Order: sequence, then structure tokens, then C-alpha cells
Amino acid sequence: MSEALDALDRLTAQLEDALASEDWERLGELNNLVGETVEPVMQALEQRQLDATAVQSRLQQLQRFCSEADTRAREVREEASRALKSVNQNNSAARAYRNVSSDKGK
Repeated sequence: MSEALDALDRLTAQLEDALASEDWERLGELNNLVGETVEPVMQALEQRQLDATAVQSRLQQLQRFCSEADTRAREVREEASRALKSVNQNNSAARAYRNVSSDKGK
């Protein structure tokens, strides 16, 4: 196997690990490396140094990862949004209670 495919395999594994641990910062850092990691694979493929089936398999794996990561990121964003709405509702209820309580003292 070529160094380019090895590098792509390592990057894919690191991406999967970062997603599994929900390390969004690391995921972003690794995401920035995808283009520069895939480029040598594609160049080697064009020069017929790599088997097209092997490259296709790796790229499909990377595509599946991207879809999974996108889905998970959306889920986490929605969870955070619901949590924020809940906090805002609790704050509003607390303010309303304070206002009612302070009016009784008058």
C-alpha cells in the first residue's frame, strides 16, 4: 500500500475517533487536512500507481464519515438549541416570579 493511502487511512481513523469523542475542535483541525491528504492519493491514482478500487473504497469511507459527522453535528446543535431555550424559559419564569413577588411587597 502506498504512503498516500496510509495517510488517508490514518486521517480517516483520527476523524472517526474525534467524532466518537465529540471533540469538535480536533474534528475541525483534522477536517482542514482532508484536501491535502486526498490530493496525493488522487495524483497517484492518475499516474496509475494505485488501484482504483482501493482508492474508491477509501473515498467512499470518507464520504460515509462526512455524512455521519454532519448528522451528528446537526443533532448536537439541536440539543444545544433546546437546552438554551429551556434556560431562557427558566430565566423568564424566574423574572416573572420576581416581578410578582416584588409587587406583593408593595
